[in-house]
Amino acid sequence: MRLQTIWVVLAASGAGVHGTDAVSTEWALRQYVDQLTDERSCQVKAKDGDASPVFVARQNGESFVFISGADFPSRPVQIRVDKNRALEAEGDFSPAQVAAVIKQVRGGGAQILTKSYQWPNDYPLVEEFSTTGLTAQMDECRRWVRSTEPAAGSE
Repeated sequence: MRLQTIWVVLAASGAGVHGTDAVSTEWALRQYVDQLTDERSCQVKAKDGDASPVFVARQNGESFVFISGADFPSRPVQIRVDKNRALEAEGDFSPAQVAAVIKQVRGGGAQILTKSYQWPNDYPLVEEFSTTGLTAQMDECRRWVRSTEPAAGSE
């Protein structure tokens, strides 16, 4: 399924309900160049948290949202920015949902909540993240995928 420009990935492990300190989320940036296609992609992921949102920019303009590690069969995943309506999907989020999350974050959203499930546990895992510094990292990802610079840590 083809979507837009930023990809939100949520990673989950463990079970139960817990959260990170929403005031101090640290966002890590990773750059990738596909060895077979030379396509560039870049992701921004919260360093801490089990159900961590990850925003990925791709050179080809695609984006999509999914929960990585939320592998309990047929269980929905959710993401919510501030007090906006939580968005829910089984698998990939729709292009409209991706656009809504990005718009909310870029529009000044201060907090992201994620909810997912991981095999073999059937307990909700809810985590909270601050968006402080997130848009700057997302902008750096967009800039890098359009450049010809090598990936950080390569060469």
